[in-house]
Formats: sequence, C-alpha cells, structure tokens
Amino acid sequence: MFVNRYTHSMQPSRIFPLMIVLSVCQVYYVDHGFSVETSGTNLLDLHQDFLSLPFQAFNVRLAGLEAFGSHALVVSSVEKLVVGKILLMETLEPCQENETPVAVLYDTSQDDDININSACRKALQDDTMKNPLTVKATYQDVCVTSVCADGIIYCQLPSRGTARLNKLMEETETFFFSQFASSTSLRQPDGKQTDYQVAE
Repeated sequence: MFVNRYTHSMQPSRIFPLMIVLSVCQVYYVDHGFSVETSGTNLLDLHQDFLSLPFQAFNVRLAGLEAFGSHALVVSSVEKLVVGKILLMETLEPCQENETPVAVLYDTSQDDDININSACRKALQDDTMKNPLTVKATYQDVCVTSVCADGIIYCQLPSRGTARLNKLMEETETFFFSQFASSTSLRQPDGKQTDYQVAE
C-alpha cells in the first residue's frame, strides 16, 4: 500500500498499485473508488498505522438499473448527476458482507429532492415513444388495462410506444413457442411409462 505525494492539485490519498510499466503506475484509490495513471515518483510507502482503517469506498448497485449498469446513457447520467456531490443513499435490501448492496441515491441539495435512479431510468427511455396524452384531445382505440379499487384506471393509447411494445411481445412469444417442447407419455406393454419430447 502506498500514498501519493501531496501536490497543488491532489491531496495525499491511500492507493493500491494495479500495474507498473517502467515509471508509470496504474493505481487504485481505495478510499475513492477510481483508478488513474501516475508517475512512480509520486508514490511513497504508507505507514502501517494507516492500514488499520478499512477502505472507505465500496460498490453499490442502483436499484432498478442492475441490468443497465454499463449502458452508456446510464454511465453518463450518473457522472453528470452525482460526481462531486453529497447525496443521500437509501439501501433497500439487507446483504451479506461479501454482497453488493442495492441502493437508491437522492440529491437533496435543491428544494425538491431528485431521485437519481429514476433520472437514470428516464435517460434510457426513447422520447419518440412517449405517450401522446394531452389535454382537451380525443383518442380512438383506447384500451383500459386495469381498474383499481380507489377508482384509478389505466389506459393504453395508440402510439409508437404501444406499437413497439406489442411487436416486442409478439417476438418474445414467437421465440418461446419456437423453444417450447411438449412432453408426451407412452405406456409400454409391460406397464412402464416412457416420456419423450416432441419439438414443435
């Protein structure tokens, strides 16, 4: 474990060397969670007393975005919305020590709190597929999909988004049917039952 030298642009920090090529080192900032390249002359041996404090940076998964963590739009949105800010974090599920917690981040620096997770999900949405609902307009072929006990109803309006959703669901259904195999049983003369599969 090393510490980088103090410079006018960077305070001393605990770092772990990842790779060293000649005089250039790839180092990981264990209390911040990022890696950079730096000159080997910027590194100093770290006193053992500093190793008793656990690393202060840890991984979290953003709730609702687990499958899109590396998506370019999500990465750019997170960088724009959270880097350098002091945020509120809510963990949603208890986890073991070796598991990555699932969390929701909030920016509370403004009058209205911003749910960072929701903002990132919106970045993934195609604006051209938005619901066209406007005030004082008439729509044909409206489909009521649900009626709640409190009187709220949910409707689907004819739109590019609805058409795209229907197409995706049809393609998904076709795929599953193509993979489906029905199991049929035959009873042999000796009374034993044999299962075989017929691919459709």
